[in-house]
Amino acid sequence: MTFYLPFLALLCVPVLIVLPALRNRIQITRENHVGQNAAVASMRMKEFSDMADEVRKAAEVEIKSTLLEDTRHQESRSAHLHPAPRQAVWILLFLPLFSIPVYMHIGNSQLILNPASPVQPDSSRESRDVTSLIAELENRLQQQPDNIRGWQLAAQTYMTVGSYDSAVQAYKVLNTLDPGVPDHLAGWADATIMAAGNVYTESAEGLVMRALAVDPTHQQALWLSALGASSVGNFELATRQLKSLRDQVQDEPETLQLLQELIARNQESMEKEASTVQRSQPSGKTITVQVSATPQLVEGLPSSTTVYIIARVADGPPAPLAVSRHRLEELPLTFALSRKHAMTAELNIEKFDAIEILARISLSGKPQAISGDIQSKPVTVFGTPTAPVDIEINSVVP
Repeated sequence: MTFYLPFLALLCVPVLIVLPALRNRIQITRENHVGQNAAVASMRMKEFSDMADEVRKAAEVEIKSTLLEDTRHQESRSAHLHPAPRQAVWILLFLPLFSIPVYMHIGNSQLILNPASPVQPDSSRESRDVTSLIAELENRLQQQPDNIRGWQLAAQTYMTVGSYDSAVQAYKVLNTLDPGVPDHLAGWADATIMAAGNVYTESAEGLVMRALAVDPTHQQALWLSALGASSVGNFELATRQLKSLRDQVQDEPETLQLLQELIARNQESMEKEASTVQRSQPSGKTITVQVSATPQLVEGLPSSTTVYIIARVADGPPAPLAVSRHRLEELPLTFALSRKHAMTAELNIEKFDAIEILARISLSGKPQAISGDIQSKPVTVFGTPTAPVDIEINSVVP
């Protein structure tokens, strides 16, 4: 019995609220609706005032017809919006007499006493929704293979769901339809890295270099370049790219702090590497060289392309006194030439005062220059220079 008392009490609340409204007739007048509809019709006809005569006249006929039909509808509706007080009394009597038996038949009183169980998210439904979205998107791209926006959405969706191979293919198509866009190139590089198991591959590096050649401040390309360079031990390049990013995020404290930490970490690695190189340097004459390359000339080359640093006698025979082999991904590079890089024990840089030094990117992988290789101009040094010798690879071998 105690269960029904609160139920009856709660039932009285809506009854008391509804009763005044039911006793008073609902005052929705025909004039208000007609006035509002007329105002809307007038605004719509103004929208067509600048159109051609045929279009404007057709629009006016359609708008006026709609206005007339709506007016008739309001007249019919108004006739049913005035319940009499006698009807209100019957509604008040009928509501509790009808609702209580119906609730006892189909309701569940335990729901009032026990809290409802939380609704668990339907992960299978979410998965089906994503699968349906991808299927619909792929179907649309089959019908519209030149839809650039569609390929952008497809590539981003594949990346989101972890379909990296599909993302690579989508970015390939996208870069064919709209080539040279840094966003597309950087996205392609990112997908390539993830498809390779989060490894900074040569093809990914080539795409990043192409993106930065178009826009040296592109943030995603700078991130990929910095993280990729750090992963292969090129801490100098990583630091330079991170500093470029830092200059762009001065108003983002969290990102700025992260960049500062990464820069400090790479600089620490650089110092450790330099210390190791210094300890490993042999006694005797050494020539420190700093080698760089013009970005436009190396754009698109694999990061594993061979780079030679060569020392030979100035104004002497072409036979090298010292040769050191490196990879394109190491540039810019600081390196110390010594007698340990000599081709023979009898001929080394300690035997001569005037030394000519050059660097070459070898497309064939061989130290002999061939047409198409990219090399620096020879730089002559005397004795043991105290400062590093700057060498820039900036010309193509004819």
